[in-house]
Amino acid sequence: MNNEIEQPRGISILSILYIIGGIFWLVYPIFYSFYLVGYLQEYYGYLPWGTWGLHTVCCWIGSVIIAGLYFGVAAGLKKGMPGAWVGAIVLAVIGLFNFPIGTIISIIILVYLFTPNVRKWFEQGAKKQKEEMERLQKEQKFKQMQEEEKKRKEYEEYQEYLKQKEEKEKQNKQ
Repeated sequence: MNNEIEQPRGISILSILYIIGGIFWLVYPIFYSFYLVGYLQEYYGYLPWGTWGLHTVCCWIGSVIIAGLYFGVAAGLKKGMPGAWVGAIVLAVIGLFNFPIGTIISIIILVYLFTPNVRKWFEQGAKKQKEEMERLQKEQKFKQMQEEEKKRKEYEEYQEYLKQKEEKEKQNKQ
């Protein structure tokens, strides 16, 4: 009998929301750059390219990092990885400060993440992750044992070769 829990539907929806959030963070620097051009021209009367470039590059770097977090959380949620559950909680807590709509959405996400069926989904994911780690460790240990056995055999063959060479030299001297 298979005791595997089926993925809750809300996890798929939540993953899609995090993917959309990641896409937003990848597009955001474009809009920020246009906004910055207008602001700098109005403030200085001209466009200081160095300032604009520095702000734009920093914005892109930050946005790519944040988008990567969103995409990683989305993928982890689908697989039931416990780290993604924690990441989703952290992002939802940060989202609480986006008043008013972000706060409402974040509260809904937080309540959903703590429902029993979702907790069970991530507990199952933690068990699978642990089993996979144990399997990989056993596999690595087996490969290491094979390498050690191979080196031991090579060493023995080399010792045998040295013995035979020594015996040949003794025979040649006699």
